[in-house]
Amino acid sequence: MAKTRVRSPMKVKDVMTKNVTTVSVPNNRRAALKIFIQRPISGIPVVRGDGGLIGIVTRKNIFDNPTEEQLAMIMVRNPYTIRDGDTVAQAAQVMHEKQVHRLPVIDKDDRL
Repeated sequence: MAKTRVRSPMKVKDVMTKNVTTVSVPNNRRAALKIFIQRPISGIPVVRGDGGLIGIVTRKNIFDNPTEEQLAMIMVRNPYTIRDGDTVAQAAQVMHEKQVHRLPVIDKDDRL
């Protein structure tokens, strides 16, 4: 009889980006645009001074608000998130159900 190998579900921590580029507030659109120019990314997590996640800003957010300078007014507040111990299947389900392209991974203190 052949043995069946049971795989444990892949965890988010196994596939997530570990060195995440962030921008802090207070800040302005130029700071985010500079990051978008320097890096091949389309979204940037926005953090407080203590590293806590408070939002996310995308290229689309920047271009949809051409007259707003304050990053806090442009960003999406309280983005959907996931924990590093959750499964990739759970992350995919959240992304599908909430129709989001980015899912910041946070710890118990809401830090990236």
